[in-house]
Amino acid sequence: STLIAAGLPSALYALQGTLTYTAYQNLDAVTYNGLTQLKVLSSALCCYVILNKRQSVLQMVSLGLLMLSSAVFQGSWKDWIKKQTTTSDNQSSNNINNRRVLLTGVLPCLTATLLSGLAGAFSQPSL
Repeated sequence: STLIAAGLPSALYALQGTLTYTAYQNLDAVTYNGLTQLKVLSSALCCYVILNKRQSVLQMVSLGLLMLSSAVFQGSWKDWIKKQTTTSDNQSSNNINNRRVLLTGVLPCLTATLLSGLAGAFSQPSL
């Protein structure tokens, strides 16, 4: 019982730390910070699914505003659009770079975000 209550969240947080470090090394600061804002949303989602805790309407509106502001203020989507409209000579190298950033930056960051929500949800009952 104690192993599940403390061990599982600890293992999830350890894996999250490794993934976060990997993502931090491979993403620019704005993209990294924008993606880590999803921790709040993943925590709310995991608490809803695992603990069956519903959020109030005000909390749902707040979560929506947080996600909207994260997308608007991140601004790196403008750079991504510029990269997609480059000449065909550079397009091959851009596609390789985009794939590298996705695999070594975005996916580890999103996985760490989800693991953070899971670990928090698993920690809640023991508190």
